[in-house]
Amino acid sequence: MVSPGIRNVLVTGVVALVLYRCDPENSWVVTFAQATVLGHLFLGLFLNFYIRRLIKKNEDTATVRVPRSYYSWKRVPADQDEWLTMTTQEYDLEELKRTQHRFVLNAAFLGFAVFRIGATRAGILQGLLWIIQILESPLVQIYIFYKPATGLLARPFQKSTGLLDAVTRSFRGDATTTTTTENKKDN
Repeated sequence: MVSPGIRNVLVTGVVALVLYRCDPENSWVVTFAQATVLGHLFLGLFLNFYIRRLIKKNEDTATVRVPRSYYSWKRVPADQDEWLTMTTQEYDLEELKRTQHRFVLNAAFLGFAVFRIGATRAGILQGLLWIIQILESPLVQIYIFYKPATGLLARPFQKSTGLLDAVTRSFRGDATTTTTTENKKDN
């Protein structure tokens, strides 16, 4: 299985090659770009609404310990970080709210780029990549595709890192990030 970062680079390359040969002023390309943006918007809104309903129906009382810095932009040393204990339902609702904020900002940016500026190639590329990212999110994997919440889908979810971050960490031999297995030992 290919890692998500490498797969996104490959998808970007293939889509970019196809779009390079397309005329961005062609009415079909413009329509496809607008449909991609609207598909991104409506898929995200539908899944957000549907997953919220499923989370509220699922009254899971298992607890999850999450560092407070997980919900902050500030970097805090692990020994000074405070741990929050919440139920799985509370954690999933909080994660859904965080992903909803990111989604709304991205949808607004894409809509402006395609409908106002006319950036059809960028709109198609970003719209497709965001649809892939929505479908790969841990909450969609757990609640829609019914995958077990183990491994990478274990709560608390690992923050997604970029491809370059993973490469530089492997070169440095940096192991300062906290993994979910270390968090589970504390539970």
